[in-house]
Amino acid sequence: MLFTKADGIYIYDLDTNNFENIWAGLSSNPHPDTGKGTHTWGNDVYVPLGAKGLVRVIGSDPPEIVAVSPLLPGVQDSFETPGNSKIAAMASDDAHLWAIVTAIGQEHTATGIAVLTDVTIVTSQATDSDPTTEFTPLTVLKTIKVSGTVRFGGIHFTILDNSTTGDYTISEVAYWTGSSYTAISTGFQDGTLGFTVSGIVSFDEPVPDGWVLNGGVYTIQITYTVNGTPDHSIQEVRVLTEGTPLEGKNVGASGFDSAGLRTHILKGYPVGRGFHWDDVASLEGAFDRGLLISRVLSPTGGRTLFVFGRDAYQHFPLGFGSSPDDQPYTNVTNGFASLLRLPADDRITSTGRAPTTIKGLAYIDIHGRDWQRDDLIQAWFRFDGGSWQKLGDSRGGRENHNHTRLEIPRDDSARGYEYEVIVGIEDAAVDERVPKITSVVAGVYQLEGPPTKD
Repeated sequence: MLFTKADGIYIYDLDTNNFENIWAGLSSNPHPDTGKGTHTWGNDVYVPLGAKGLVRVIGSDPPEIVAVSPLLPGVQDSFETPGNSKIAAMASDDAHLWAIVTAIGQEHTATGIAVLTDVTIVTSQATDSDPTTEFTPLTVLKTIKVSGTVRFGGIHFTILDNSTTGDYTISEVAYWTGSSYTAISTGFQDGTLGFTVSGIVSFDEPVPDGWVLNGGVYTIQITYTVNGTPDHSIQEVRVLTEGTPLEGKNVGASGFDSAGLRTHILKGYPVGRGFHWDDVASLEGAFDRGLLISRVLSPTGGRTLFVFGRDAYQHFPLGFGSSPDDQPYTNVTNGFASLLRLPADDRITSTGRAPTTIKGLAYIDIHGRDWQRDDLIQAWFRFDGGSWQKLGDSRGGRENHNHTRLEIPRDDSARGYEYEVIVGIEDAAVDERVPKITSVVAGVYQLEGPPTKD
């Protein structure tokens, strides 16, 4: 028997008739969602660590705990909130573990955030990363204003539910246009259900072009009505900063995706003591309530993966066996470019790091499988956190069926100390096997001249 608490992972010891804390790592990983959504798969237990990823408790004797997180670290100004996403739910079948990854917002200090309820400044309560301080939406003007020094596409509210005697209804989300607030015409999504549960209030894509600075900050005004006598407090407010969309075909949502405003579905399986993850789906909006594998709404003998939000759900077929390759991901993968964002790297060879060496990129090699002639392969790169540069497109059927090389011109845009690469593949049809990217290789060379930083 195993259970989790805020300070550890406990397992029952029959000899001592007591529960033993087998991992004290949770005591240094404070987060209100740590342990929520813990999932058993085979002989192992998978424990989410809030914004700090995922650990696997291997069912050996004695049990072994290993990190298997697919999450990249985010802004890390405070120890309590180092990431901007979390694993919200998991499900499993005979061959794969499935996980939902959702956003929780970025650090307050990264955006100079300020919060007002009606005309009362509550910034300190909303941005102190302290669950014991909170504020309550007022019932006079019935507005909450959230401001930041950069534009953002959504606002994450951490809610403390003190009662069930009432709630709020968000009637409008508006942005400052220079002389007044204008309602977002494309609509918005209220993942908080009227400030009753923690979630994201997000704007339907894209962020309005007419949103301008007001006193040096970008401000969103949320207007709400009061139903009954609610007593729901807001503990924390974070913003999901807008990303710049990539230049390319069917990648207009990439800015929202980089901000964490899309839900990602991951598929994984153990590889020895490690873990392999595939990012197989991206959904607009917050679907963080749960995953379910069922034969409902599936072909005869097949299976369907259901992804649940607070007031909606999505589903797509998994095929007839343990692999989802048997069926296309209807309305999920097909019809838009799936993007793979690789972390920043400073290697000049496959094993040799060179953080102080000026480097250039000559090409990007992309390998995959199940490519068709009409599948579109795209790639982008940048150096030292600069602007993304688009490479030429390629089709899956050129030369080698499952390999393409995109050349990079040797100019100043392709040189620096640390490089990042994004690759994408778009499935052009819905009646074929889903194409995949299996590996990406960058052609790195050392530039002539001074090889190191001053």
